[in-house]
Amino acid sequence: MNRDAVTIDELVEVTLIALESATATASFQQVPAMPKAKPNTALKPTMLKRDDMPVTMRAWIEQYVAYHRTSHLDTDKDQQTYFLTLLDSSLRARIKASLTDDTPVLTITGQDSCISILEKSFMAKHPLFTRRLNFRYTHSWCIICRIPDQAESHSR
Repeated sequence: MNRDAVTIDELVEVTLIALESATATASFQQVPAMPKAKPNTALKPTMLKRDDMPVTMRAWIEQYVAYHRTSHLDTDKDQQTYFLTLLDSSLRARIKASLTDDTPVLTITGQDSCISILEKSFMAKHPLFTRRLNFRYTHSWCIICRIPDQAESHSR
């Protein structure tokens, strides 16, 4: 029985030494980092310019939302960085002035987002009244230009 007791004590001691050794070496080993998500370049929209029209901006936002959702970017800061790189320099400076580090890119109810700040910037540059006036003027001018053409076709 004494022989069994010594064997169990030896096993316990060897096990404790092995555990201490494993714990000591495990604490110095680096855990491999998870690979960082890469954006989906196939859906990446073209660069948005400050002089683009609001129609172009809306189409760009639709493209960007698809790009954003498929890219699986982790932090708000990473998302903002990818968002801002797709804006031309003057538009980027204008938008960046209104951002904080925790401003989300996509719209969250009751909170400003990069997209909503972009939309406000475009609406300030291209007010609805001005766009309607330009449309009416362009439409009227097209009608005036067609009148002589129509008169010539009727006289022949």
